[in-house]
Amino acid sequence: MINVYAQSGKLNEAMKIYYTMRKRKVRPNKITYVCLLKACGRLPDGLATGKILHEHIIRRMLDGDQYVGGALVDMYFKFAQVKSARKAFYAISRKKDVLWNHFIVGLVMHGRNQEALRVYQHMRSILHMEPSDAAWVHILKACGDLEELEEGRLSHFCLCRDGIELDGCVGQELVHMYISCGCLLDARHIFDQMKSRSVSLWKCLMDAYTKSKQYDEATKLTLQMQEYKELPFELAEIDNIQDFDCFNELSFNMEESEKLFPLSI
Repeated sequence: MINVYAQSGKLNEAMKIYYTMRKRKVRPNKITYVCLLKACGRLPDGLATGKILHEHIIRRMLDGDQYVGGALVDMYFKFAQVKSARKAFYAISRKKDVLWNHFIVGLVMHGRNQEALRVYQHMRSILHMEPSDAAWVHILKACGDLEELEEGRLSHFCLCRDGIELDGCVGQELVHMYISCGCLLDARHIFDQMKSRSVSLWKCLMDAYTKSKQYDEATKLTLQMQEYKELPFELAEIDNIQDFDCFNELSFNMEESEKLFPLSI
């Protein structure tokens, strides 16, 4: 019954049954706590109840269990309680790679980039565990936000070494990382290797070229968008044409100009 109520978002009803169990000296098991904590994380006012459950879990000495502890970490991250999430994480006695990955993702999501990279380095160098694709995305994001080019290049090397396809979310974040670190050649190299590229990624690279005044490259990229027809051409023009300073700084020829701006000729 607790699981049914918890999954349907009826936390109060689930907690009533939970307290009835305790009064009758019936000990809730690990599954019960996991279900209740998940329900807490889904509700805006679930933190207070989650903290009460955490106290009960500690008394039962279940905070070291990977499933209960993982549910605590997840619940605290959902309420941006990073300190409590960290405490719950390190209380887990045997942490599998899925927990380390989840912890890294949570840290980056809440702006703890330096700590996330330290955790990743420990996970990789000491524990010899490999990040999941989701963790790689957030590791690369942390490298980009901190402009940690050396760590970003090392991550790129590990991705290639492990045969992880640089496409989808991982490839896109790798491009973003190199752009954030000012390495547009590396960003373009990865970009050109990708099988599929989102509208936002095209626009991000275009913006990077125009901001660094690499107008020739911006022009080539815009022409490439039009040629490949990977996205509507109108989207490629937004926020970039005004950066060309009435096209005075562009050094493409008239034929390219006619292709790029047919209405202006």
